[in-house]
Amino acid sequence: MEKEYFEDKFPDVKKIKAETKKVLSKREVQDLVMKMVSSFDTGLLYYSCHGKNLEVFTSDKMKVELQAMKKGDKVINPETGEEGEVISDSPTIVGGTLCIKVSFPSETSLFDCDFFVQE
Repeated sequence: MEKEYFEDKFPDVKKIKAETKKVLSKREVQDLVMKMVSSFDTGLLYYSCHGKNLEVFTSDKMKVELQAMKKGDKVINPETGEEGEVISDSPTIVGGTLCIKVSFPSETSLFDCDFFVQE
C-alpha cells in the first residue's frame, strides 16, 4: 500500500517503515504499532506486517478525529445520515486499521474509524 491511497482524506499521511529483529506474533506487532503511533503522537490509519517488515501509515488528522470516537460519543453515518453512539470502550485494531463498535437505530456493527472522517 502507498501513501497516495490515503492522501485525499488525510493529506498529512506519513509512512513509517521498520524492520524487527525477529518475526513477531500478531499481538506483539499490534502492541509495537500502537507504541510507535503513541511515541510519534499521531493517529493510526493502517499497518501491514510481512515477516520482519512493518509499514505503518499515520496521520495527525486521524489522531484528532479519534478523540471524538470514545464510548458514548455520537457519530454520523456518512452514507445514511443516521446518528449513532460509540459503544466500544476504545478503538480496536482489526485487519490493520482501527475500528469502533457503533449502535445506530438500524444496526449495531463494527466500523473502520476512518469511515466517519470527512474529506
